[in-house]
Amino acid sequence: MKPALALAALGLAGCSLEPTPPVCTRLFAYVTVLVRDAAAHPVADASVDVIRVATGRSIVCAGDQTQNCVDPTAFFPEAGTYAVFHDGLVVSKAGEAFRVIATKGASRAEAVLRIGSDGCHVEKRSGPDVLTLAP
Repeated sequence: MKPALALAALGLAGCSLEPTPPVCTRLFAYVTVLVRDAAAHPVADASVDVIRVATGRSIVCAGDQTQNCVDPTAFFPEAGTYAVFHDGLVVSKAGEAFRVIATKGASRAEAVLRIGSDGCHVEKRSGPDVLTLAP
């Protein structure tokens, strides 16, 4: 019985209870939303604001491309696609709530997205993929 116990102890010696850090890729991830009008057509010229619910502060760039902001007009191949978060911003693994507001003229759409991190990249945990503008 003692050799089996010694073998089991050696097997456990190679195990660590410390979590292994994730292996991250060089991919720069974005969280996006699609903005559509009432007829489901893409809206490429909407104004989009993203507000961190916990602080009430906007994270959208004010045109100066400063740190800790997101440029919702970043290029995406599908018309009406807007960036609302990216890997350059800090978010907890558990996730945080962000209010996304899209407007065009008198039309508006609003939703709350929960965005978190897998330890490497941001990911949307909940919330809609599409915002539909309504008068």
